[in-house]
Amino acid sequence: MRSSLCSFVVSAALILNGATSVWAQTAPPPAYPPPPAGAPPAYAPPVGYVAQPGYPPPGQPYAPPPGYAPPPGYAPAPMPPPPPPVAKRSGFLALVFLGVHSFRGNTGNNLDAGLRTGAILGGRLNSHLSLNGELTLDVLNPTNVPQGTSVTAAEVDITLSPLLHIPLSEKVELVVGPKLGIWAGSASATADGIENTSSAHGLAAGVNLGVFGAVSRSVSIGALVSFVLRSVSEVCETASGESESCSSDNLPDADKVLSFAAGALF
Repeated sequence: MRSSLCSFVVSAALILNGATSVWAQTAPPPAYPPPPAGAPPAYAPPVGYVAQPGYPPPGQPYAPPPGYAPPPGYAPAPMPPPPPPVAKRSGFLALVFLGVHSFRGNTGNNLDAGLRTGAILGGRLNSHLSLNGELTLDVLNPTNVPQGTSVTAAEVDITLSPLLHIPLSEKVELVVGPKLGIWAGSASATADGIENTSSAHGLAAGVNLGVFGAVSRSVSIGALVSFVLRSVSEVCETASGESESCSSDNLPDADKVLSFAAGALF
């Protein structure tokens, strides 16, 4: 009887201990108690901590040292540069030029480089094409002239000279185009008070090529290179005291003229 009672007590103790363990494993942990009233809002230094001179105690914001200026803010971005001038595209076109010319081939054997001047006038059909007329004057520079003889000579072209305008950038354009028309020239030689004159005319054909950069909304400056072939249709001569005589036979070779000029395009 006593043995059975002891067994019952031991069994009851084991069951109660198991139930307590299960409850301890499944029950949620208790919530943390709130901080006591008057607790410091930040980390408090330990007892006996002495702050070093010039350094703030823990939990306080760092202050810059005396005399230290805070870094300046970013400066505003610089304004972009103004756009480059763009040549105004009006209907009227004028290109005036001044430079030098050189006769190539046989007709240039007794000629040095000479003065060239002229103008191209017309109008723009659109931003890429203009229809123009050209007037060009070449002042010839004869060489190997006999002593005591004075020689003057000039040739003039009148041509139709359309131009194709090709923009290379916002302020630079390339111009190129053919030229076709007529030419005329005259020469005068004076020696010992006696003057002889001659003249010639014919057809002119060639090409213009130039590059111009805008310096304002209406003006561009640049360079113009030209080549023209002047074929001879008739030659006339007038000896001193005699009447003029003209011929279309045994004509000289065509003039081949290369020129380089500075120009202003309006």
